[in-house]
Amino acid sequence: MANYYSMEIIAPDGLSGIEMYLEECLFPLETCLSDHGKTVLRKKGDGSDFWFSMGTSDSSEIKVSGGGEVFNGLEFAIDALESLSAIFVKMNFPHIILIDDEGNYVVKEIKHDWRDEYRGPLLEG
Repeated sequence: MANYYSMEIIAPDGLSGIEMYLEECLFPLETCLSDHGKTVLRKKGDGSDFWFSMGTSDSSEIKVSGGGEVFNGLEFAIDALESLSAIFVKMNFPHIILIDDEGNYVVKEIKHDWRDEYRGPLLEG
């Protein structure tokens, strides 16, 4: 069973500097540059336990968004995404992460310093 997730992060300069914390995340991630020249995260290696995608927008509101699937069950999905959230907190990035079940019902919301006016097109609806 897959659990789906989506996230939005307010990081005007991208995720530059996050590299020093990535070993704390349960997902193997690495940094790369987005189409807009901002630092974002991508999956490191070929593991099949999760799918991860992230990009940036050029709008002044939503800066980084992403999503994917976790195939190791809900408990692992929550643990892994909470470990990523903890890194965003250390970087002082306001963010929201929503974890859905296969029926598209939100089963967990992880957020830090998030205000609903930040909400962009990825999480609307």
